[in-house]
Amino acid sequence: MILVNAAPVFLRTLSDEREEMGVSGEGYMMKNLLCCFILMVFMTPVAAQEGRLPSDATHHTFKNTLSIYYGRRAQQWFSQIIKNPFAVDFLDDEILTVAYAREVLVLGSGFSVELEGYMSRHMYEGGFVELGGNLFFRFDRFPWNKYLHTTFGLSVLGPSYVTQVSERERRNAPDGVGSKFLNNFMPELTFSLPSHPEWALMLRIHHRSGVFHLIKNITVGSNFVAIGLKRRF
Repeated sequence: MILVNAAPVFLRTLSDEREEMGVSGEGYMMKNLLCCFILMVFMTPVAAQEGRLPSDATHHTFKNTLSIYYGRRAQQWFSQIIKNPFAVDFLDDEILTVAYAREVLVLGSGFSVELEGYMSRHMYEGGFVELGGNLFFRFDRFPWNKYLHTTFGLSVLGPSYVTQVSERERRNAPDGVGSKFLNNFMPELTFSLPSHPEWALMLRIHHRSGVFHLIKNITVGSNFVAIGLKRRF
């Protein structure tokens, strides 16, 4: 109850701070998003159920997930990252992403389907925002899960819209302009302690491109290797 009452006061304080400091635009929006994420994490029903989870709880026990992750742009192409993930050269370009996902279908044999929406703050070239969605297929039937609960997710389809096309994407585009709308293709690994499946460490490749020339003849987009945290509820 204290947290619920504190939330609007906290956000009003941020609004007052913005006026006093003259902060505006996307940077302030992302700051508010992060604050809301923190508040939501501690206001979820899971927080009230801590220590009362069933002994066989997995990520399927929770239908909703909040995620936050930080990534840096990789110099290599997507296929090169997959082939040799330990030899990635990073550029200075950074992103910070907040996402919400919901499990919508359990297919059986360890497979499930999730829908995700996200917002990313690209912290370079003056800063800009990316909005998008993902259709995730997830597999969780690994033989070591009683020691470290692991899932592998793959989003093969989802829109990605940026408010500004980055210089690197323009350079890689055949027309030298690029596209604000591209498609997502995002593989992801998550790791949880069996005793706390509500928390997960996540590793993701945040990739957007033109789906093998289907969008404006674009094949190379951008790749960010990211690490973050998931909170399931």
